[in-house]
Amino acid sequence: MHKRTTNQEEAMPIVVVGSRNPVKVAAVQAAFAKLGDAWEVRAVDAPSGVSPQPIGHAETRRGARNRAQAALAAYPNAEFGVGLEGGVFEYDGEWYTGAWCAIVDRDGRVGWAGGGLILLPPAVVEGLRAGHELGTLMDRLSDEHNTKQKMGAIGLLTNGLVGRQETYEHLVLRALARWRRPEWFESEEEAG
Repeated sequence: MHKRTTNQEEAMPIVVVGSRNPVKVAAVQAAFAKLGDAWEVRAVDAPSGVSPQPIGHAETRRGARNRAQAALAAYPNAEFGVGLEGGVFEYDGEWYTGAWCAIVDRDGRVGWAGGGLILLPPAVVEGLRAGHELGTLMDRLSDEHNTKQKMGAIGLLTNGLVGRQETYEHLVLRALARWRRPEWFESEEEAG
């Protein structure tokens, strides 16, 4: 999957996460560990460029892409930048939380994956409608602190059956599809 090398010896390829959130960094580490090559995972504070609580797919995707692009720009020798952005989504009067992952490379290609949607309880929805962030609402509901850097809403709502890290890891793996099967994306790239 990686092609860049130095003249003297092959360097370990670098992937940069557009966040220092330990859950996001661990998810990227776990996903890239499954690729078979050794990857160096670095993290940078990267602005999402969207509201603190993204609402809807367009805003959440934009935040993921912005983080990925800023991460890649921060390390000139990196192969990939990864952006993970959580958001909330309304469907037929019900609210869900989920996330988008964007992975960008030096050639301008973007790999996308989204999902992990889970229904939010009425008390949380009321808070979202009042303009509060999901993380703050989940902290209050669970009587815990900084849950978005731990198991997140997903882990709290499933009572530990599925966590935020696991959900994000699967998004990263799915966003890598365009590099795992590049021949299936060639016609899109040639038209681009």
